Amino acid sequence: ESFRNQPWLGFEVVGVYHDPKPGGVSNDWAGNLQQLVEDAKAGKIHNVYIAMQMCDGARVKKLVHQLADTTCSVLLIPDVFTFNILHSRLEEMNGVPVVPLYDTPLSGVNRLLKRAEDIVLATLILLLISPVLCCIALAVKLSSPGPVIFRQTRYGMDGKPIKVWKFRSMKVMENDK
Repeated sequence: ESFRNQPWLGFEVVGVYHDPKPGGVSNDWAGNLQQLVEDAKAGKIHNVYIAMQMCDGARVKKLVHQLADTTCSVLLIPDVFTFNILHSRLEEMNGVPVVPLYDTPLSGVNRLLKRAEDIVLATLILLLISPVLCCIALAVKLSSPGPVIFRQTRYGMDGKPIKVWKFRSMKVMENDK
């Protein structure tokens, strides 16, 4: 409710994920904890705030482990007992103490600066090594018939597919061989 009551913070509350579905919750319930993990892996969630009691330690640990390979930030809203024993960095979000467990690699202005740096450095490096790349392309073409460069699909941030161009290093083979 704290985030919904102050929209200028820039948070859009997707919903409450709880396992099992709590009684009396209608509009806020977005699914069980497995649905939370699936939504996080699909890139639909940027921040996860875990507000479970520490007596549910096994469930908290399992959830944190499942969220570890996502790109969303995972933050713990500790109960009073945990708050007193934690020796961790403590942040405050709208008056609520949270302990960051995983931070997203880049966000906001840092993400834009990183993108600009990537483009500028990649352009400069490509210009510097272009003579070497031309020699490699010529060597590949002279050594065997077929394309010099091929395209491959890889996965980047948020699991989005990206196209990668690579020099061919093997002979082109027919499909039935």
